[in-house]
Amino acid sequence: MQAKHLRVVILNQGPLILVKNNTPFGGCYYNILLESSKLYNFTYDLVRPKYKGMVKLPNGTWTGYGGQVFRGEQNLILGNTRTFARNAHFDFPSGLDVSGVKFITALPRKTLDWAAVLYIFQPLTWLCLGLCSFGIFALTYASNYFLSYSNVTTITAKI
Repeated sequence: MQAKHLRVVILNQGPLILVKNNTPFGGCYYNILLESSKLYNFTYDLVRPKYKGMVKLPNGTWTGYGGQVFRGEQNLILGNTRTFARNAHFDFPSGLDVSGVKFITALPRKTLDWAAVLYIFQPLTWLCLGLCSFGIFALTYASNYFLSYSNVTTITAKI
């Protein structure tokens, strides 16, 4: 884009494009355009007309700023104009795609809340599991205790 000149339409869009005295001075979209022009060495003219809509007509042409881009009257639209109907005909990069902003977060810590182990089952289920476990333990202990004496044989030796 060396030494090219772009014609840009700006739609009033809150914090994305800030306007004072009818002149854009900041905002995400404006800052991206400004910094890109410095980096890629191009100039631009900003036009801020009143928004009149952007609709595809049955004959395939577009009204409003979309039509101006298709006809080559404008090169770029800065503003939120993305809809499903327009996705097939226009390229809509988000502000984060072109700004280089990256979100970095730390990896989650691997911790275990031991109380969460109790939430696996309802209290009645835990009671049933506890009673069954106690019953199995009691039967195993009792069977070992009583069966160990039933197999004892007495041998008497005569001298």
